[in-house]
Amino acid sequence: MDESYDSSPENKSFSQLDSGTARSGTTSKLPPIRPIKSPGKNPSSLLKDIEEARPLDPEEAKVAISSPKSPQKNQSIKHQTVPNSLEPVSEEIPKKCDPIPKVDLQKENCPASEEIKTKKKDVEAPPFDLNSDDKRQTVSNTIAEKEEIKQNCITGEVSAEMSLGRARLKDLFLGIFPEQVGKSRVPLSETIWDYALVFINPDFGSDDQKKITAVDAEQYYKNCFKARKQVSPQQQTLGFMNEISAFVDAYYALEDFEDGKKFKNGGSFEKAPNEEYIKKNGPAKDFLTLIYNAILVKLVEDLNLKVKQLISSNGQYIFYIISADDEDLAKEAERTRYRKELELGLCDLISLIPCDNALRPFHMLKSPANIKEIFKKIKPFFSKALELTKNTEKIKYKYDPVGVTPEHWEMYLQYLIILSDEIPKIEEKITHHKHKMLLFKTLLKDALLRVNIGKRKNEKLRDLWSRMNIDSPFAPFAEYRRPDDSNKDELSTLWKNYQIDESGKRSLFKNAERIRLICSYIYNQVSLNALEENDIIIAHYPFHNNWMLTGHSNRLIENIAPDEEVLKIMLLDIKKKTTNSLIDSWSTSFFNQKIPSGKVRNYFGEKIALYFEFLRYFQCNLFFPGIVGLIVFIIQKAFDIAHPSVLTVNAFYCIFISIWGTVFLEVWKRKESSFAIIWGQTEFEKIEIPRPQFKGELRRSPITDDMEEIYYSEKRRYKYFFLAGSVTILIILMVLAIVASLIILKARDDMIYNEINFAGPVCSIVNAIQIQLFNVIYTKLVKILTNLENHRTQNQYEDSLILKTFAFQFVNSFNSLVYIAFIKCKVSGDDSEVCLDELYTQLISIVLVSYAKNLIELGLPYGKYLYNKWRKRKVTSTEHELEISDLRLDLESQLLLDTYVSMETDGTIEDYLELAIQFGYLTLFSLAFPLSTSLLFIGLYLEMLTDKLKILKLSRRPIPLAIKDIGTWYSIFSMISALSIISNTALFCFTAPTFRNWQGAADNSYLIFVVVVAALFIFRGQLMNWIPDVEERFNVLLCRHEFIVEKYLRGSPAKIHEDLEMYDTHLYYGKGEGIDDNNS
Repeated sequence: MDESYDSSPENKSFSQLDSGTARSGTTSKLPPIRPIKSPGKNPSSLLKDIEEARPLDPEEAKVAISSPKSPQKNQSIKHQTVPNSLEPVSEEIPKKCDPIPKVDLQKENCPASEEIKTKKKDVEAPPFDLNSDDKRQTVSNTIAEKEEIKQNCITGEVSAEMSLGRARLKDLFLGIFPEQVGKSRVPLSETIWDYALVFINPDFGSDDQKKITAVDAEQYYKNCFKARKQVSPQQQTLGFMNEISAFVDAYYALEDFEDGKKFKNGGSFEKAPNEEYIKKNGPAKDFLTLIYNAILVKLVEDLNLKVKQLISSNGQYIFYIISADDEDLAKEAERTRYRKELELGLCDLISLIPCDNALRPFHMLKSPANIKEIFKKIKPFFSKALELTKNTEKIKYKYDPVGVTPEHWEMYLQYLIILSDEIPKIEEKITHHKHKMLLFKTLLKDALLRVNIGKRKNEKLRDLWSRMNIDSPFAPFAEYRRPDDSNKDELSTLWKNYQIDESGKRSLFKNAERIRLICSYIYNQVSLNALEENDIIIAHYPFHNNWMLTGHSNRLIENIAPDEEVLKIMLLDIKKKTTNSLIDSWSTSFFNQKIPSGKVRNYFGEKIALYFEFLRYFQCNLFFPGIVGLIVFIIQKAFDIAHPSVLTVNAFYCIFISIWGTVFLEVWKRKESSFAIIWGQTEFEKIEIPRPQFKGELRRSPITDDMEEIYYSEKRRYKYFFLAGSVTILIILMVLAIVASLIILKARDDMIYNEINFAGPVCSIVNAIQIQLFNVIYTKLVKILTNLENHRTQNQYEDSLILKTFAFQFVNSFNSLVYIAFIKCKVSGDDSEVCLDELYTQLISIVLVSYAKNLIELGLPYGKYLYNKWRKRKVTSTEHELEISDLRLDLESQLLLDTYVSMETDGTIEDYLELAIQFGYLTLFSLAFPLSTSLLFIGLYLEMLTDKLKILKLSRRPIPLAIKDIGTWYSIFSMISALSIISNTALFCFTAPTFRNWQGAADNSYLIFVVVVAALFIFRGQLMNWIPDVEERFNVLLCRHEFIVEKYLRGSPAKIHEDLEMYDTHLYYGKGEGIDDNNS
């Protein structure tokens, strides 16, 4: 959708720049252009590049093709001013530019024609005889002169067009935006704003000035921006070169500073007497303003996004708030092969109708007379609605009901009465067919709920979903495609629409989808991570949607379509209640955590929703092991460590934890696969797009034939894998060496003063310091190493980062416990009871520290929020009180908070890592401290409260990223579960005094260890095979959804006309014609 620029300030607090009709601005003299130095490329090939970069009309193309390669032509091109690598030779003229006048080769005022004619007059040829030998040569010279005229005119037109394009871009970069023609600014209140970019006001404060050179400016543009997508790769490259040239041209127009240009404080914003900043008209004078304008041009000119510019209440920050039309989002969804939900009311309405035990809908059963009478009233609407589902044939035959009682028929009668009362209202008030079906879908679900009130499960009317034991219906997902006249199928009309605001405004994409697609769309042209690294952008994040969070919007959208407003009213009327908000419906219970995973997913994305579901599942599944662990712990403390009762419960608990860990993970795999089906993420990893940071060589794609696919060889990545592995192993060895040194130091008597041994406290303090020190070092180092590996997708990048991070943290967290459990008794000769007691003490200390860590995890973001708030007040002399409807209230409050999940930061990695380490404490050393399951159950409840508060109150709204499963974390938890079999069996056989009074077993302890471990691993493998990865009910529904999508992709079957074959009653033998039955 075409947008318009708007540079006029709306008030003194903020100015708005929004997209629009572009025209060429005031041009200025361009700096000298250096000639191209391109070895192996002659001038004629350069002309070919120019012609390919700009579509010519048929006459020009004809002239260009027919022009001979004469010396005069080459000479003409040679003297043409051609840009170098900084300055492209051409640019595609934007559609909104004024067209360049065509040059008529026949006109006398053509500059090239006049030049040739002048030359001709200077050297006048003598008269000649047509029959002479000079005729052929003279005619050839005349043709060459004409061709030179034509070529010079064409070259001059291309040069003029190139200059005009660069001049226009230069003006836009400097902030000289075109006037709006026939368009008015869109008010802030008429748009849903989705995303914000935050910049420092270049004129705020009096910090030291610095210079920026032309080389730096050019590199800024190359690193921070990408070429505009074009059909032709060559055209795309030339266009980007032209952008760079125009940006460098604009750089030279900035104010001088030392031997470069001003970086900031160019005077684009000035403080008014009322302490508010206002924007001055005029071109940019500093580099920051220049690059802010370049970002605006990219967002508006290349992406056609709506952009408004706001200034913070204290004038310190500038906000670009961004919104996109459904057409722009649809284009990005199609490019990224986005999987979008279909409207259930249009593709699978029959699944919501009550059915009998044979799953046949009630209206297809033989029914009583009173049912038939009431059904006749709604049959026309009913038939029309169900015809779209294509799941039923037009049959007259009725089936015998299976498992339907008279009470069921009575309830079905009440169900039909509700439908007959509401359907006429739908037909009367709603005109849009999709909205009718949406209301009818809601009506079917609500009517079923109303007739089932107060009924037991076996007495209720049940639709297909309840028969399959699925709580709520969900629609199929399919790769999005935009409908057009040349490629239109029935699927293109079935995409689901969503209400995105309290006012009732609807969009093709829900709020989380809009943000996800806008981020992808922006990253396609602007490298936000590079802008952040260069301190151009200080933050970028989505807007909060208060209607989804709290149920009430701070401001309402005004331009609502009448049909949408009526639809909102009728939906509320049918439901008889308002939808609960995310905050109201997210209540945390100590024993039964119930998370509104659908609402969390719709607001924060699948990645965060899946994390909270895993956290809830982990905590709930510790309830039973917690009770068992408490009983075992009481028995261990009540009897001697070698008592038969203790040995028995120890053996039982080792086996129990090993089996529990396997079942825990296998059942979770079933749950996450069901979430992937419900959320439409089953094909997520197949259609992942490359990361914005992914770099490589351009080549032809062997799959899609894309001529500019970014390719990076795996062989080149291997050396960085080796480097990362070597560095990780080196740091792990350093940690182990320090721990070993501390152990040796602790065993010596060199630190005894006044009969007090300080070795223990000193070694503990040094160990704690080295753990934190190496954590900080490796956390920064691992990101650098992973960035060097240059992974193509975000999933691959995160998997590599997670593996290296966990490997270090695992060693750093468990090295001391492994030493105490399996090495210390052998080395020091201490009794096993001493080692188990020390291991018990160490574990209980770790669990208690984890409780304190939750408080720190909550306190640090809150403390940082208070500090940022204090710093904000300190930098300004007056505090502006913002109204609740002011967009800046949300923008400024989020700016004070930390980032949890973005395209560059993933806070879930630290959260999963914490859970993995706690899972290790729970399973690897459960025999030494069985009470850990009970304490961890409490700890995970506190973790849920902490993370919930952190994401809702103490973090910026995350970018709602999609994900299929927990990925590498499942493999890590599975590895810990397998290691727990070995560690607990070793504790039972070697560390605990299990065989103290059984010498025969003590002599064969290693054999017993091997046999027990092998048996448990075999049983573990069988459990993994017995528990399927996907539940049967979800497998059936996945197949049903694939059938629905495939059916609509195929469309209606074409009618095939076949000739009826004749009946042939002739009797044939193996040879001959045989005997006719009639003559036999």
